[in-house]
Amino acid sequence: MHWTIIPNKAVSDLSTLTAHAVEEYPTLTGPADYALFVEGQLLGIIEAKKSSVGAESVLEQAKRYDAVMFRANSGYEKPEEYLKAFEQFVNTHASQIEAIKILLSKPKRWNADVLEDLRDQLKQNGFSVEDLQRGYALVHNKPLVDIISMIKHASDFDIPLLKADECVECVINKIATKYPFSEEQLAWLAYIKAHLIENLAISTKAFELMPVFDRHGGLGKALKVFGDDFNPVLDELNEALAA
Repeated sequence: MHWTIIPNKAVSDLSTLTAHAVEEYPTLTGPADYALFVEGQLLGIIEAKKSSVGAESVLEQAKRYDAVMFRANSGYEKPEEYLKAFEQFVNTHASQIEAIKILLSKPKRWNADVLEDLRDQLKQNGFSVEDLQRGYALVHNKPLVDIISMIKHASDFDIPLLKADECVECVINKIATKYPFSEEQLAWLAYIKAHLIENLAISTKAFELMPVFDRHGGLGKALKVFGDDFNPVLDELNEALAA
């Protein structure tokens, strides 16, 4: 893989980094020589040392860099501080940002467009989903927390942090017990489940665009398989994800 070296001060959005080595990346114990990012995810820290420096001392220094800092509006924050700022943001804007309001009090209105708006709103305010997931992994030892439970947990700490597959599994099981699905419908429900794990919302447009549906016949086939239940099932899935 070819790495593009970029100064830390030149990076405004870590989630846009594809194969980059960020110089002087801040950590809790000082800047590291390089931080490697692929598709917005931090893969590791590199310390550049002369060959005369012992490997053991380099390893100890690398261990101290394990706890990274998060870019915030006012500079850099520790993971705990970053998540606290996120929690304050969610509670301060619970009635101002429509996507947050829908998640917290109007789940029937949850859909793919609302999800996209929520991601955009968070990113514009310094809280990319990728950074938040890293924060929850570091602070709560819970990797890949989904965006829905991030918001709900920030509003109420009694609500558990879930990964997307955990959330979707519960929702699919709930729907599967409500409808007397045929074997063919259950097969399509499995395709829908795979889509939701990646997207956390579903629309009719997805059946025309997403490969997981297209290779099985797309929207036309899905309409034929579910019949009059097609739209109600999608609506209930979206609502259950946000409930």
